[in-house]
Amino acid sequence: MAKVLRFLVIVIVFAGAAGGIYAWVGSRGTDENGNVLVEAEIGSITEKALAVGQIEPRERFQVKSKISGIVARCFVEVGDTVQAGDPLFEIAPDPTPQELLNVSHRVHSSEASFMKAKADYERG
Repeated sequence: MAKVLRFLVIVIVFAGAAGGIYAWVGSRGTDENGNVLVEAEIGSITEKALAVGQIEPRERFQVKSKISGIVARCFVEVGDTVQAGDPLFEIAPDPTPQELLNVSHRVHSSEASFMKAKADYERG
């Protein structure tokens, strides 16, 4: 019986030692809250992320001109910050149909005046 008791004590001591070593090795890299502890070292950190989606602006604005025409110059670029009243574009106005008709009449009148002056010149 003494041999059995002695054997059980040895097994219990070895089991306790094995459990203690296992617990010690498992807890070496963590603190009391379970956070992993690592030793600090000097080096570069490179993290890359791939994101798929769309970038949406916080606010959207529509800019409309009071006159029709062609944009002659643009004073700002996409993403620039502007204040109320800042000029954004210079617009070269399109002529109205009435303006085109007036200019066409002036051209015909000038051509007629030129032809008359040329004829008067040639007559001498």
